[in-house]
Amino acid sequence: MATLFDSVVTEGSIWKGAARLLYADDGTSFPGELESVINPSTYALADGWNDVGGTTEDGVTITREFEGSDGIAVDQLAYPVFEGDPTRWMMSLGSALLETDPDNLAIVFELPAATDVSGSSVEQKKLVFNAPTTLTERMVAAVQQHPENENLRVFVFRQASPTPEAREMVLSKSEGSAGPITFDCSADPAVADADGPFGALYRENAS
Repeated sequence: MATLFDSVVTEGSIWKGAARLLYADDGTSFPGELESVINPSTYALADGWNDVGGTTEDGVTITREFEGSDGIAVDQLAYPVFEGDPTRWMMSLGSALLETDPDNLAIVFELPAATDVSGSSVEQKKLVFNAPTTLTERMVAAVQQHPENENLRVFVFRQASPTPEAREMVLSKSEGSAGPITFDCSADPAVADADGPFGALYRENAS
């Protein structure tokens, strides 16, 4: 029996589910298609891409916002003109990593890559807490799978670097010691607006 909402609700366009948070190695080209990030059949990552592993139940958050103009005051009008026009666009991607191995902590805390400690009686890695004067910029992506048709969608951001707010990792017996991270996803000035200077979304068509 038909209902009022049969023609307006498209279940294939309603998404939920955990995301895989990825980052690319230096020198990896921006993908021109979904398959350049992940194989939609085997879910294997393409060359140059890495997975940070498990995240907290808060998942991955993607934010897009803009700063609006105050407008121009006109003596003959009781209101400004051009008020609210966007003057700057901003995007970010945030999550909390549960797998806090040295490689992931280097990303969370903006540290040099971990190194192996030689000559020790146990195999181990070392991270140094330095004070860098520049930030690491990397390409990042979030992959989500549709809960019913199993199609994928991939959000890819060209230039992501850590935001300046404090990172708190709690060492506790009651919960996992998650490492929070938020990336400022900036626009690449060398990319035309029509080509997506911030990045792109690739979505597998519903089948």
